[in-house]
Amino acid sequence: MKGDIGEGKMLYQRLCVTCHGPQGEGDWPFGSNLAPPAARLNVPATRLKPDAELLSAIKEGNSRHGDAVNQTSTL
Repeated sequence: MKGDIGEGKMLYQRLCVTCHGPQGEGDWPFGSNLAPPAARLNVPATRLKPDAELLSAIKEGNSRHGDAVNQTSTL
């Protein structure tokens, strides 16, 4: 998969950083208060997943993503 790194960074800042934090630790206030907490994106278990699996998680999300999933539907 190819993508635009700059656009990806912008989307992450707009849609993901609130829960996952700027470094992907899942430790920002909103994300750390979820049950279970927001996923840590910078750990090997996540980083080694195939791009298609990550894209599916972003697009389809889960019950915690709520409106964020609707905002990423054009990815």
